[in-house]
Amino acid sequence: MKSGICAEVTLAASGQDVNKTFTQQSTGSVYASCIVNVTSVQATGDYFFHLGASTIGTTYHGRVFIKKDPSSANFAFGISRAGAVGTAIFTPYIYALNTTYLIVLKYTIVAGTTNDIAAIYINPILNNVEPVTGWTTSTDTPT
Repeated sequence: MKSGICAEVTLAASGQDVNKTFTQQSTGSVYASCIVNVTSVQATGDYFFHLGASTIGTTYHGRVFIKKDPSSANFAFGISRAGAVGTAIFTPYIYALNTTYLIVLKYTIVAGTTNDIAAIYINPILNNVEPVTGWTTSTDTPT
């Protein structure tokens, strides 16, 4: 089903690497958003979108994941600052297949090394101020 809002692509079950590049910077936050409608999902989880400074290479920032709930048909969205699925922080398993969701990805660049912050917000209220709470956040530090 097409949203009619913007261009869209259909992603395979695994191995997708959709990304958005941004001009290299040393401070501040970078935002990206996408509309997602999940029709199937893996139990092990996989990422499907990330950011990266131009030229992107293999330096992925703010990886967005989905992962199937082992005990229901629902799934969770996840975020990782730079790591793989094992380091992602996931939302609760409350999202349903074949439903359209707006995902906002915020990547905040913090002075120093390996301490940036990646966060996602699912279905924010449009034309509203940036929410203070409700973000799923990852710094890729052990919890």
